[in-house]
Amino acid sequence: MNKDPVDDSQVKEFSSSFSTRDVDENLMRKKADFNKYQFLVSDSCVTKGVMSFVGGFGMGVLWGSLSSPAELSNPYSPMGSVDPGSMTFKQVFKATRERCVSYGKSFAVLGLMFATFDCTIEKYRGKHDKVNSLAAGCLTGGALSARFGYKAAAGGCAGFAAFSFIIDSIMGTH
Repeated sequence: MNKDPVDDSQVKEFSSSFSTRDVDENLMRKKADFNKYQFLVSDSCVTKGVMSFVGGFGMGVLWGSLSSPAELSNPYSPMGSVDPGSMTFKQVFKATRERCVSYGKSFAVLGLMFATFDCTIEKYRGKHDKVNSLAAGCLTGGALSARFGYKAAAGGCAGFAAFSFIIDSIMGTH
């Protein structure tokens, strides 16, 4: 006869030793571990920077699509050297696409820099307040305009810091 190594009484004894409470505790532990890792990823400066990069690109594309028709009719714009009435649909679409990509890249870099500076300063200071936004705005403005000299960097720093302060005051994020 083939005898099973485990008989029915042993299986019943083993299964009765587990309660639904034990299963719930194990499930809760797994959920807590998942939430811990989810928090670590979402609280990461890299994640915030990438999200701002993608969001900035989207905003830039939207801005480019809205501002391109106005730039086409402006004679002082680099795009406005041609009469928009004489342009074909394909030419207008190409000019709009170029403008969307250009604005998209600019806004993406701006969002990446600001979010990364803001998050890094917040982690370093251990506080979430307007000072972080002011410093991040100053660093972003200064870095973006530094190639034009120290005076331009100082002006960019002041301008972006003021803009960050105004946006934080309006939005009430702190």
